[in-house]
Amino acid sequence: MEEPLISPSGESSSMQKQKQVEEWEDEVEKEKLQEEAHLQLLQVSERKKSIAQLKAKFTCAAARGGVRVKKRSGPHRGEDFTLLQALVKAEFWLIFVTLLLGAGSGLTVIDNLGQMSQSLGFDDAKDSVSMISIWNFLGRVAGGYFSENIVRDHAYPRPIATAVAQLLLAIGHFLFATAWPGTMYIGTLLVGLGYGAHWAVIPATVSELFTLKFFGAIYNFNHSQPSWLYDLLWCYYK
Repeated sequence: MEEPLISPSGESSSMQKQKQVEEWEDEVEKEKLQEEAHLQLLQVSERKKSIAQLKAKFTCAAARGGVRVKKRSGPHRGEDFTLLQALVKAEFWLIFVTLLLGAGSGLTVIDNLGQMSQSLGFDDAKDSVSMISIWNFLGRVAGGYFSENIVRDHAYPRPIATAVAQLLLAIGHFLFATAWPGTMYIGTLLVGLGYGAHWAVIPATVSELFTLKFFGAIYNFNHSQPSWLYDLLWCYYK
């Protein structure tokens, strides 16, 4: 019989050498990774030191008058606003227009719902008025619950709830304008829910944007405008 070219002892020694080489390579790679991590930490610490030094130099220059520090003209969103400071903010006038279009139009429907019911052939207008009062109440409860849900659980901005309420009002007004059979009930439902949701979402939105220090002045300025503005328009066109 022919003898094997490589003996078993030679194979085992070569396998051991390969294992040793692999172990050495693993150790070298680990050392490289450790060195890279150490260098990154050093870079981060050096950056922090340089930033701290620049801040110190800037503070000293500002104290000596060598650098002009630009002061903020007013509070930012989520800080304490006075009524005059809120009047120059776009968010304030967006809420103003939202209440004007949403709550104002809903209030107009509520005031004229009896005449609208009679014009569509309903004998008793009290049913429609009672229905929109119920939907108004449910809209306030549902609007508050929905806005808190999207803010806390899904991290969406609260004005999304206001946009949904505006959409309900728009669909309800469209159905009233068509005067199709049965639209009186659906329109009353949508307008009542949308109108009620405004009075649950808007106060929370104002408190988040302008805080609670001057909340009464800011909110009541917006709260009262649908009634007196529509009264002025009614007197003008009468």
